Amino acid sequence: MQNSVTSANSAIITKNPVTSHVHYTTDPKFYSDVFVGPGSAVVGDVTIKGPVFIGFHNIIRADYGSPFFIGPGTSIHDHCLIHGQPNQFVKVGAYRWSVHIDGEVSILHGSAVHGPCRVGKNTFIGQHVSIFDAEIGPNCVIMHGANITGGVKIPEGRYVEPGKTVFKQEDADGLPPVPGDHLSVNPETVNGYMELLYTYNRQTDLNQLKSL
Repeated sequence: MQNSVTSANSAIITKNPVTSHVHYTTDPKFYSDVFVGPGSAVVGDVTIKGPVFIGFHNIIRADYGSPFFIGPGTSIHDHCLIHGQPNQFVKVGAYRWSVHIDGEVSILHGSAVHGPCRVGKNTFIGQHVSIFDAEIGPNCVIMHGANITGGVKIPEGRYVEPGKTVFKQEDADGLPPVPGDHLSVNPETVNGYMELLYTYNRQTDLNQLKSL
């Protein structure tokens, strides 16, 4: 795979450098339908199984902690960060990952997902959320401005209210279930952004993967 660096608004899609933390160099791998918007960067051992929408000016860097997985139905909106700590992993099946995003996950504008981290399927991450060293179960709703850290594991189907900090396991275990009026938030976002993916690909030349 070739690098794509042609203008200030082009995406950067490239292999990582070899360092004392990451001992091999790997290009990102894209499968099926993936949209990468202008200004975004995807670096290193990142496996993306589409359909996946990566919007504008996002940073996905597997150059310090590695590898990453982003599953189908995921949307990463704008100005988001995905990064990881070196030599710290979550285990998914037989494999170890710095960051594993299972699929059908919505990551809204300005949020950071920092490994070691796993985000379960059908989970909604609102705007300006910080997740660092945590495992989020499936079917969760993490509202805007929340902060989740400390190695906590949030059980399936839990709700984190806006601005809440969760850094102790007892706090994670005590989180309420997703309210009924929030159950459709993520499915609606997934459907909307998968439509955006296909319409951007059909109606524009903005997908930076087309230039590779």
